[in-house]
Amino acid sequence: MTRAARYMLSIIAVAGIAFAILFATTQGGASTARLSEMDLPLLVASMLLLAVALLSRGLIWKVFLGSAEVHIGWRPALISRSLPILGKYVPGKIWALAGTASAVSQSSGSFSRAAVLTMWFQLSVVAGGLMVAAFGVLALGASLPMTWYTYAIFCVCAIVVVLALDLPQSRRLLVRLISRILPGTAGLRLPPLRYAILLGMVSWLILGGAQLMMLQAIGLDAGLAPVFLQPLANSVGMLAGFAPGGIGVREGVMVGYLSLAGISPATAIVASGLARLWSLGAEVLVFLVGLILRQYEKAADNLETPSR
Repeated sequence: MTRAARYMLSIIAVAGIAFAILFATTQGGASTARLSEMDLPLLVASMLLLAVALLSRGLIWKVFLGSAEVHIGWRPALISRSLPILGKYVPGKIWALAGTASAVSQSSGSFSRAAVLTMWFQLSVVAGGLMVAAFGVLALGASLPMTWYTYAIFCVCAIVVVLALDLPQSRRLLVRLISRILPGTAGLRLPPLRYAILLGMVSWLILGGAQLMMLQAIGLDAGLAPVFLQPLANSVGMLAGFAPGGIGVREGVMVGYLSLAGISPATAIVASGLARLWSLGAEVLVFLVGLILRQYEKAADNLETPSR
């Protein structure tokens, strides 16, 4: 896909979600009136819990890098995942991944090697979200239309592909291919994904719990569906490289499962728009945490550097 096409699709996605929110706001007066009665303390608590879920990936990232023989402290690991978090809103999402790889390259000694590890870890993040979604769709299947089993089949197929890539033989073959394409990846070791996936599933469940709290804060009851299906929405949004931050894609899946839970489409559209603003607020908090940690690291380095 050309750069012009990606930009065009991004514009269409952003315009589409903006139009949907505008339509629901102007045409669904009763729905917006209902959503206006928010439980602000619960909303703030859910945003903080979402920030915790996002920050926990930094700790999983540290463990992952350690298994790849790239040793990095927990603060640099959190910084490398926190500061670039808003870069995913740039079309193509390459800036978020490049920012993480750039921060880690100081420890790995090679940007190419760090970039490959960043992409490999991102694959585990997506697989963890799809796995949580697959279990959730199967568990909630009795209360969902049969069409939703197609999502479970998609998730299971994606997980099978990831686990096939995670086989030792597959990883050795990938390393050989990558080393031929990127000379700077000599000595690269791709660690197993299964452990990062399992730890990532915990992070996804925390994210789903935060989403459930957010919906309760705005007066919506969707049962347990957000706990399991919001990871599906976010994972599919990650895979949609043309949509900055998964805008439009994530909201579409969310509107789908809210509608299946008996919530009117107009209310579901407004709720998905509020959820985007809510998640953006949590991402800004994570960015600020990374900024504070980086300033702390700089101050610590200055103290350790002997004055001349």
